[in-house]
Amino acid sequence: LHCAFSWNYRCNSKFVFESGKQKLITYADVIPLMQTLPEEAVYEMLRMAPATYYRHKKAMRETDYFKSLDPSRLDDAEYLHSQPGNFAF
Repeated sequence: LHCAFSWNYRCNSKFVFESGKQKLITYADVIPLMQTLPEEAVYEMLRMAPATYYRHKKAMRETDYFKSLDPSRLDDAEYLHSQPGNFAF
């Protein structure tokens, strides 16, 4: 399993620790994972219960942020982070 992120996770949290610093998980962090990994791998990587993951995913897909994204650029982290509305997953 390869992932662009090297995080040490805290269970049931919107925060992860990366290089000893706390980082908020945002939509822009999750979308590339959803494009490349099976859903089970994504929610395990995020340390979320499946029901919580699907609830957050549904809420994200209903946002103006997600609806306004260019589908051909969903793997471009710089693009995803630069769009307005990139809130916590």
